[in-house]
Amino acid sequence: MATELERRVNRITRQRNYFALGAGGLVVALMLNGAWSRVCVSHTYFIPEMMSEEASIDSRGHGSPSYLCERAQTIAGLLYNRTPATGKSNDEALLRMAHSEQYGSLKSQLLDLEEKSHSAERDASSFSVPEDCHGDPGDNSAAFPITVKTLLGDRVMTSRRVKLTIYFKTDNGVLKWFANSEEPLS
Repeated sequence: MATELERRVNRITRQRNYFALGAGGLVVALMLNGAWSRVCVSHTYFIPEMMSEEASIDSRGHGSPSYLCERAQTIAGLLYNRTPATGKSNDEALLRMAHSEQYGSLKSQLLDLEEKSHSAERDASSFSVPEDCHGDPGDNSAAFPITVKTLLGDRVMTSRRVKLTIYFKTDNGVLKWFANSEEPLS
């Protein structure tokens, strides 16, 4: 006949064994899950822009007019549609589109833009309205008039209309943002 102490020891030993069995099973399940995820790797690709027309890039790295316009309008949107909360993420997205030769120059341009927006009004935001775009496959550029408005709350602080030209250059087979220029329009 087992004493009270022996019964307690047997019960605690049994609980320990169940716990060890459960912990071991969990470790095996996690290892199988890790191995399964290595074998069944899947990738999700996000395409941020919707092409409204057929777009292509030829073997010499020249984009079709519609492709150049779509890319340029995406860049313009990130450049000029800004709030204090989205400025940094817009800059990161723009720098991922930047050509490697111009990365430093474009980064300093973006820092200047950020500095200007902070010095003008801390809570100001801006938005842009692009107009009819013309892509030029010969020099891989797209040009269009754009109206840029800066708002503070619901009040328009500034409004300017410029002709924005965005230039692209091939970087390892991919058209990347190389430069941009603004010409004031009346």
